[in-house]
Amino acid sequence: LDVHGNQYALLTASKCFKQSMVLNCSSCHNVHQKESNSLEVFAQRCMNCHNDDSHNFCIVKNIDKQTLINKCIDCHMPLQKSNQIIFKTGNEKKPLYELIRTHLIRVYKQ
Repeated sequence: LDVHGNQYALLTASKCFKQSMVLNCSSCHNVHQKESNSLEVFAQRCMNCHNDDSHNFCIVKNIDKQTLINKCIDCHMPLQKSNQIIFKTGNEKKPLYELIRTHLIRVYKQ
């Protein structure tokens, strides 16, 4: 699936979705507020399930805990190029791909 094509299908393929009884679009997105670039807001919503008490908190040894909390989305929902949104200009030899945050939540290799 393309990162732009079907975000709900990507979400439902995620381990978070499969193990949760309540995860859906509104678990993270508030349709009444503009939050699209508020990564820390979304990261705090991840912490509703992923915290020290629930024993499913990310443990990367060389990154401090507060950075893990504030930036979890950058690792587990990274920006990926869309093959559906491509820009071609006269000056560029290579096409430019739009970067969109994936909704396939998982551990990605760095």
